[in-house]
Amino acid sequence: MEKWWLMWTLFRRFLVYPHLFLIAWEDGKTGKIPGTLLKSLLCRGCVLLFLKCIFYADPGVLLEAFEGFLTGGGAVFLIRILTRGGIGAGDVKFLAAAGFCFGSKTILRAQIFAVFLACPVCVYLFLTGNHRKRKGIPLAPFLSAGILLADCLQR
Repeated sequence: MEKWWLMWTLFRRFLVYPHLFLIAWEDGKTGKIPGTLLKSLLCRGCVLLFLKCIFYADPGVLLEAFEGFLTGGGAVFLIRILTRGGIGAGDVKFLAAAGFCFGSKTILRAQIFAVFLACPVCVYLFLTGNHRKRKGIPLAPFLSAGILLADCLQR
């Protein structure tokens, strides 16, 4: 079983990690996450879910994917509503799609890691006074780094 887990993990990382870098790059460069990248990430999650259902034959796989979708997107959507748009809709959709790919445990850890990774940048911008010049900081690079960190520390 350990051999299959390692092969599965490497395949998932090979399929999804480059896409996380693309999303982080695009959000960092333009401040927006294109819908095509988000749809592609969700499609990759569907492929992973299909393959996992075939090889593991566990009905809990579907539940785990949808828990990740709701946990990733739902928690941030609630924050978006409470802060009246403080978090972009692209970030909400990104976390929902990533939650679908990685599951609820990994996506919750990733959100925590992302907050800790973004804090020094926010403190720096506040201390230097540059927070007035910027409309906001792109969150996807920190979320992508948090997902990578949470996924690598898993198991």
